[in-house]
Amino acid sequence: MINIYMANYLLIPPLSNHYEILETDHRIEQQWWGGFTRHNKIWQRKTHLIDNHVEEKLISENHAIMMYTPFIANNEDELKKQ
Repeated sequence: MINIYMANYLLIPPLSNHYEILETDHRIEQQWWGGFTRHNKIWQRKTHLIDNHVEEKLISENHAIMMYTPFIANNEDELKKQ
């Protein structure tokens, strides 16, 4: 059964689910050629508001070559160099 409410000529469905976007398995790896790659997974979590049933669906799995060094230098090391 689908309930739809009408407000000023717009159809508004009732809210029965809560959605979240989550990131898991994030990691940065140094490769043999000296560069870095970044990896992660993006998930959608849907929670039914009436019975609290939770569903998770994998949306995307990312693998990318980074175009910069991802680590910030330690300030103490930088001060010693000066």
